[in-house]
Amino acid sequence: MTALALSYEIVQQSLAQLSGSYLAPVSFSFGWPVYALKLLWASINNNRLMPEPDIACIAINTSNGITRQNKSWVLGRVLRDYETYWRPTEVKKEVDDVIEQARYDRQARENELAAKENREPNTMPKPSQAGLVISIFRAPPDKIPGKPGYDLVYWSGIATTTIQLLIAGTLYGLNRDPANAAILGITVIGTVLAFVTGALPQWAIEKWACRRLSAGKLKTVAITRGMGSQHVLIIDGGAGALDLEDLANPNAILQTMWKTRIWAVISALLWAGLTVFVTSIPNERAWFLLGIGALGSVQNLIAARAPRQPEGLGLPIEKGYKVKVIGRSKVMRALRDLEKDYPGIGLSLLKTFFADDRLTEKEKQEWQTKKEEAAERERRRERDEQALHAGEEPVRNGTAGRVRIETV
Repeated sequence: MTALALSYEIVQQSLAQLSGSYLAPVSFSFGWPVYALKLLWASINNNRLMPEPDIACIAINTSNGITRQNKSWVLGRVLRDYETYWRPTEVKKEVDDVIEQARYDRQARENELAAKENREPNTMPKPSQAGLVISIFRAPPDKIPGKPGYDLVYWSGIATTTIQLLIAGTLYGLNRDPANAAILGITVIGTVLAFVTGALPQWAIEKWACRRLSAGKLKTVAITRGMGSQHVLIIDGGAGALDLEDLANPNAILQTMWKTRIWAVISALLWAGLTVFVTSIPNERAWFLLGIGALGSVQNLIAARAPRQPEGLGLPIEKGYKVKVIGRSKVMRALRDLEKDYPGIGLSLLKTFFADDRLTEKEKQEWQTKKEEAAERERRRERDEQALHAGEEPVRNGTAGRVRIETV
């Protein structure tokens, strides 16, 4: 039972990775019959096709500090893959420097303690993580978000399906008996059923279930695992970009489309019939079908787990316009430096990493002053907007919680 449960979860995550267009190349495999039942249940139960996020993380609106628990599988994957796969070289170097600085500080404290106790100091190991590294990117204005990417993960599905059909077709071409005809028919029908399921419009609707930013509107959102995490990923979006705060926790409850419900019933019946038909293949020929299905299962597993660039998930991020990487061995120091360079953003992250009872009186007073300054900037920004609408010249621009992008 555990294997069956895992198989349908792998198919579901493969579809989540590759869906969003008319062709989601998730190959025919042994997990599909079980997933067809899951799809039928989902269409009448929770109205969801997309899986739950792989990791727990939060999205923070840096303009007002509002924090939302992420419920988007796409946003969770972007952060997961950033931490382990696509983060730029500058970020990796900053992480190494922060960890080395933390080890140096610990060694210094150990040396001091050993001197007081009149003993040889112990060698302190390098920690697996330390401090906080904050990276800022922007959503490129010239790329359309909410579209699937065509990368190696995507093309692996096309290649695997082609190989499966070639194997089944070659067997039938060499010996056109009923058993080989059944293997070819099952492979073709299973592939068609898989591809039709991946082409359901509801996949794209759920995958990017958020509004787009309107013309003239900017929004900067921070994504992180929260207190104790190594990274904060800040993305600055402009007109046409996905509203990442909205994506993290959509207010509207998605309703299953009638096309999905109809196809869920048809798919479940056809997969059940196909499963029964498999039993008619003689044992000595069933090994060929087993190999074809195993090949598809490998592709499903790779597609489900493989890391991808954010463009592959429909959330393009322009690394060439990276604003800055701030890494410090002390979290408070990182937030202070962030607030210094980008007023309002450090303040918006403070409660995520420090509860009120963890702040000293001096720190509370320091951040209260910064909060008052941010409020004043916001009031100036509102006055500027009112002046612009009235056709007057604004006195100054408020930039609290927003990033000013510069080419680097």
